[in-house]
Amino acid sequence: MGHPARAFSRGLLTSLVADEPTLLSRDTERRLRELGIPQELTGPAPTQLRREDLERAHRTIALKRDEHHAMMLQSHPEWADRIEYWDVHDIDFAHPDEALPQIEAKVLELIQGLRS
Repeated sequence: MGHPARAFSRGLLTSLVADEPTLLSRDTERRLRELGIPQELTGPAPTQLRREDLERAHRTIALKRDEHHAMMLQSHPEWADRIEYWDVHDIDFAHPDEALPQIEAKVLELIQGLRS
């Protein structure tokens, strides 16, 4: 979209999903293909969020506060209340066909806000 901002994705407590074969769920990979957004997978396991990632980010966003705030308290307690949480359920409460459009809308809203 020509915006100078760049985003990167990290996982919280990736050891919980160490057997996951890709960085993204199949549903997310499928949706990215449908949108024509290229993917660059960097390895066979999710990339763990590190303190350096938090320090270099201008804005940090996680989904579903009820789930991710506790993970942040466990892994990076000093950052748990300094990041933004989007109220989007994970697959434990919402099917990807419901959650992914919510995430897309939030991302588009974020991009519009950055342009303003």
